[in-house]
Amino acid sequence: MLCAVWRCVHYTDVLLTDASHRATLCRPVCLLLWWWSWHSLLGLASESHLPPRLAVMCATCNGLLPFIHGCLFFSFLFLQTCSVDIFSAGCVIFCVLSKGSHPFGPALHRQMNISTDKAPDFGALDNCLSYDDVVLARDLVSSMISRYPAHRPEAPEALLHPVFWSRRRQMQFMQEVSDRIEKELATSPIVVRLEQNAPKVVTSDWRQVLGPELKEEMTRHRSYQGDSVRTLVRFIRNKKHHYHELSEPVRSKLGSLPEEFINYFTSRFPQLLLHTYKAMEMCNNETVFQDYYHVTNI
Repeated sequence: MLCAVWRCVHYTDVLLTDASHRATLCRPVCLLLWWWSWHSLLGLASESHLPPRLAVMCATCNGLLPFIHGCLFFSFLFLQTCSVDIFSAGCVIFCVLSKGSHPFGPALHRQMNISTDKAPDFGALDNCLSYDDVVLARDLVSSMISRYPAHRPEAPEALLHPVFWSRRRQMQFMQEVSDRIEKELATSPIVVRLEQNAPKVVTSDWRQVLGPELKEEMTRHRSYQGDSVRTLVRFIRNKKHHYHELSEPVRSKLGSLPEEFINYFTSRFPQLLLHTYKAMEMCNNETVFQDYYHVTNI
């Protein structure tokens, strides 16, 4: 039975070798995708960090996940490799999120594209995910299928990536970040890192991107610097904390907490979450951020 499942997965041409011709999935990768696919198939997204919108996509991806699950379970039981190459896992994740596509093109040219280091094509994600989720998915998959094995993340690191976070966890992270940097000086390393490439994250003035209702709201209690990532994160945190004090038109515009609320901002600033996550990595050993950057329980 397991051998039949193994052959079915390979017939899908998803698990291909990378440029070094290694196709074996290492034990941590088997754990990564086995955990992810099993939670998706059982509909346990609400109990895991996998967002429901991605779990539904995984469970309906042309019946592929049952085969992936069997393949990974087989690999986990019988393969004892020490390799930390998760190239194949990145291709599988891309296939699931894009509903059956492959980052290196059609099956006929796929292996050649990989062997010649042709750049992957992430266009299929645009039709399957919102733009803010595309930003997250591209970041994870591109690192997993990097031509340089040393640049690929290990399975625990991949599991912690924000693409797997629920909207509630995204909101919680933004709150933690705002509280952490509230009293920091503008010249402190953490603020300097957060403000790097700010125009790409918040445009020249993020205040102009918001609706008229929020523009009026932001002038009532304090001023916000429109070209700053820190002040945008602070604005999100403040509106969340004072959500029930907001006027009805503003609450209606922002939507319900936490899903619609955080989506209001990430949809308008799709680089914000990923940029903030990478900037705050310098605080990864602080107690409040350990769960975001270190695997404690899988």
